Amino acid sequence: MTLTRTLLPTFLRPLVWLGLAGLLAATLAVTASASQDSGLAAIGGEGSGLISGFVIADVDYALSDARPGRLDSVSLSVVGPDGRTTATRVSVSLIAGQPATDCLQQSPSRWTCPLDLPVAAADSLQVSASG
Repeated sequence: MTLTRTLLPTFLRPLVWLGLAGLLAATLAVTASASQDSGLAAIGGEGSGLISGFVIADVDYALSDARPGRLDSVSLSVVGPDGRTTATRVSVSLIAGQPATDCLQQSPSRWTCPLDLPVAAADSLQVSASG
């Protein structure tokens, strides 16, 4: 009969395996909770974030008096779905992929956005409103 010497007594081995399993479970739980992307709704940008529900209406384009082939401004109404909520910031872009232009508030729901671009270059109307 051969005697082997072990570092752990036989009765402690199951406890060691149980401790290692618990450590593995705790590590997985911490990793899973850290990988949740709770900041996704705060990221701004095209096609992301929460939809505000603002209604855009009464869009009017103004041509330059001095240069009729150019847009001077665009005016629009921005109200919440309840008809009372107003935006605190509005910007527009009339050329896809170009930076937006900040608008000036004329009344609680009416905004005017100064522009200086050729009419032929305008290929879209993208409005960003927050409030």
